Amino acid sequence: RRWSELSERKSEEGRMARGGEKKDLDIVVYGATGFTGQFILKELLRSAGPDVAVGAAGRNPAKIAKVIADASRELGMDVSSRVTTLVADLNDQDSLQKMTARAKVLVNAVGPYRKFGLPVVKACLDGSCSYLDICGEPEFIEKVDLLYGGTNGLAAQNECFVVSGVGFDSIPCDMGTLHNQLMMKEMGLVPSTVESYLTLKTGKSGGAVHYATYEALILGFANARNLKDIRRGLKERNAGNDRGAKKPVGPRPKRLTGAKFEPKLGAYCLPFLGSDASIVRRTQNALACADADFDPVHHSAMFTVASKWSLSLFAIFGGILQFLVKYKWGRTLLLNHPKLFTAGFFSHEGPSPKQIAETSFSMTFHGSGYASREEAAEVGAKPSRHLTTIIEGPEPGYVACSCFVSQAALTLLDEIQRTEKKNVCDYGVRTTGELLVKTDYLERLQAQENGIRIKTLDGLW
Repeated sequence: RRWSELSERKSEEGRMARGGEKKDLDIVVYGATGFTGQFILKELLRSAGPDVAVGAAGRNPAKIAKVIADASRELGMDVSSRVTTLVADLNDQDSLQKMTARAKVLVNAVGPYRKFGLPVVKACLDGSCSYLDICGEPEFIEKVDLLYGGTNGLAAQNECFVVSGVGFDSIPCDMGTLHNQLMMKEMGLVPSTVESYLTLKTGKSGGAVHYATYEALILGFANARNLKDIRRGLKERNAGNDRGAKKPVGPRPKRLTGAKFEPKLGAYCLPFLGSDASIVRRTQNALACADADFDPVHHSAMFTVASKWSLSLFAIFGGILQFLVKYKWGRTLLLNHPKLFTAGFFSHEGPSPKQIAETSFSMTFHGSGYASREEAAEVGAKPSRHLTTIIEGPEPGYVACSCFVSQAALTLLDEIQRTEKKNVCDYGVRTTGELLVKTDYLERLQAQENGIRIKTLDGLW
């Protein structure tokens, strides 16, 4: 309620920013000294042109200076003159507003977002600064939509974009699903279903993830009931908005509740419990409501494990997690001993450079559809056409993530600076797919020397 009341007030700095008087920075990375923020800043400086004014924001200017120096060394060029240092603290809302008053686009790399995200979003709204983050927490993502989204929401009123999940959660899944279904439509087919399968590949050093992701996971499971209340509020607010919009054709795939072996992938599959499924669902609904020619699809998100041994480890961890998150003492135990409960996979140190170099990902999209609308309209007809898309790239949580969000920020920057008709949607709280579907984002992403590639295989399955 407090944030809802605050959202009704617009700061003087925000009004000045909308007039363009203070926007001297194109893209600011907030949390630039954090584990993931350092990757994002470095990738942004690597891929952005020299005319893009970049800001690095955080609490400690000395640490920011070190991050900039490290980036110069790793990139093989002095980037210090290209970066403006901004001191901003979550406990000082005025410092956040001064930061967003200067920025056109802000990338927020400070999580868990359920704990630290709302003050940053609020500052962006007050400063009419478009907001991107790498959040994979459905509760936070949809809470922001409930507070500030909608046709008459504060994000639309203050003429800025607020978009979460612009990292590995959930760019590849959302944009890969769209790529698959739009390719089917270009081939004259009627898309019906897209199933996504995430596969992580590690080397001899194994895989590892930083503690912040683990903390967000634990807190997300512990507060699952809050998400139900948020979705109830969104359903009430958006009631009637989808009147007349197309619905996916064909049978809805049976929901996967446990593990199954998928012969086509040669691996066991489990439901992916991150933000991918919810973001894809919101994208499909939003685009169907906005465009009468858009054909939405059913979607399910899964991840793969290679062996029964790995499957058993997931089952053991899942069982322990499901029990302990119910209790405060259990959550404290989980949060205080991440290495113990995850066999070292999650830690405060995060992955080593060697682990990062040896890790990669692939995401396979199995699209199914119909040869014609007449075939799709037949009662009981099953999809008869199939198309497979594969997105593959380097280590997903930090390397690929920084590529995804950096190119999204640069794409958005170009779009909001256009004087002619823009390729992006209207201002507001949006999904990645809503924002980027009509832009050249995927072409930009593949043009970078970052190892991210998209392949389409007709009729493989």
